[in-house]
Amino acid sequence: MSEANESRLVSGVRELVAHEVLVIDADPKVGSGVVQLLAPDGLHVTSMADPQAAVELLGTKFFGCVVLDLDTPGPNEGVDVVRRVHEVSPTSLVIVLCSRKSFDSAVLAFRAGAHDVVVKAPDQVDYLKRRILEGVGDAEKRGQRETLFAQLRESLDDFLKKFMEAERRAQDLEDKLAGRDASRIDTGGDMRVLIVDADSRLYDALSKPGTSPPGFIFVDAQSGGEALDKVTSSSFHLAIVGPMLPDLPGTMVVKALKTQAPELLVMTYEPRGPVQLIETTRTITVVEQFTQASQLTGRLNELAEAHRAKARERRYLQAFRERHYNLLRRLAELKRKLSE
Repeated sequence: MSEANESRLVSGVRELVAHEVLVIDADPKVGSGVVQLLAPDGLHVTSMADPQAAVELLGTKFFGCVVLDLDTPGPNEGVDVVRRVHEVSPTSLVIVLCSRKSFDSAVLAFRAGAHDVVVKAPDQVDYLKRRILEGVGDAEKRGQRETLFAQLRESLDDFLKKFMEAERRAQDLEDKLAGRDASRIDTGGDMRVLIVDADSRLYDALSKPGTSPPGFIFVDAQSGGEALDKVTSSSFHLAIVGPMLPDLPGTMVVKALKTQAPELLVMTYEPRGPVQLIETTRTITVVEQFTQASQLTGRLNELAEAHRAKARERRYLQAFRERHYNLLRRLAELKRKLSE
């Protein structure tokens, strides 16, 4: 289904449900009377005697107007029903029926969220019908406005997304014309990897000339404290934390590194165990059973590319914000007003 057809369908459904009227009254004659009153105008009336069931129905179906009895289920207990109806369906127009003129009861009903209070009397029937029709019409208009606002918000989001994509392409073209290597721009040069382990075999294997993957610089840290010092004084893209540390538990070192450098990718490894990438909300297994350094080489290239992609997105976003700050501020204010 096309977006235009789907939009028309949604709009039609909103208009249809706006013509639904819910009557809550223990007297079945009231419900049947409202049905006869509104039938010529094509309104569908649902009549219920149980307020609890009616409120539950309101939670699953929208009614443009709700007409309820002040004394259902008991004297003045309809005030609480008004409050519950207003909480469940705040955009429905609520009309309270009462069998007597009572200023105090009317005030309580209005405070609970009622839009009008009508006395059950023959001379008030025409007024009641007019108020119900007004309520249904208002609900239809509100539905149309909500649909329009939703479409406008979606259009703004779509415009902003496409605008940002165009800016990304323009930035890439600028880098290419200027002869800049985007991958080195986004990482500041080579990928710097900190290996934190008292056992230096992994460091020796990865940093050995001729076997070291191109574009990587490996730095060794023999303890957790040394690793934190190096991360504080220098910039790293990835840290690999081993199990053998003389001063701090590996889990504590991982947490400290992530706190010190939030953009740092952190992995842990166990000899003959898993190599895992530690993220804020999840842990990703990179190697199931780690037995030799060569198992990491290909995965390091994948992580480096992922890091470059994230850095590239941050660079795009920062440049976009700097270039179009005033536009973004106006769009944000417009979206806020549309949501009110």
